[in-house]
Amino acid sequence: MDLLEYLISILGEDEGKKAYDKISKDKENTLLVQNNKEPSYVEKKLYDELENDNKTLKKTNKKHEEDLRDLKKDLKDNKELQEKIETLEKENSDNAAAYEKEKAEIRYNYELNAAIEKSGAKNCKAILGMLDKEKIKLVNNTLVGLDEQIKSLKESDSYLFKDYKPAGTSTLEGQTIDSLRGKSGKDNSNPFVDSLLSNKKAEKESSEKLDDFFK
Repeated sequence: MDLLEYLISILGEDEGKKAYDKISKDKENTLLVQNNKEPSYVEKKLYDELENDNKTLKKTNKKHEEDLRDLKKDLKDNKELQEKIETLEKENSDNAAAYEKEKAEIRYNYELNAAIEKSGAKNCKAILGMLDKEKIKLVNNTLVGLDEQIKSLKESDSYLFKDYKPAGTSTLEGQTIDSLRGKSGKDNSNPFVDSLLSNKKAEKESSEKLDDFFK
């Protein structure tokens, strides 16, 4: 049973379709309607709406469970109907569990993307691809295991973050080659300065190429 069928079974055909269409129209929220695609960033407003919908679904699901229990009591001598009811109870439970799992994934990806953006990453997608998500858990709305990985990336791949400055070039910012080499008519080339300038240029070009690649 897919999400549309589940929403219809819980909310009725009209309300179920409305809820499904509402989710489908949000281009960023492909996780709920296209499970074959990787999770996308979920806006806080949409997440809050899903939270409210979830509360409604929980109440409806609880009512279904109570109705099924009452029906089982009334039909305790009818074995065939008892089996059908048990099947419906299992489906109801499975659907509720699936929805909870999807909601948890949405929350996890929302918090993860927000934290990566807050870390100063130039490109969230690039950072996501370098993280070991198996070691990052969402516990009480707090990501555990992310800070260590971000810190490690800032040390090993600092050019991926907005506050990156090439090592050893802090005194070179805003200075021209002439000012560093000297303004006399003679060739005052300094091997050390030339090396720093060359490294700075190479690192800048590498960073720009990486930014272009992930655009």
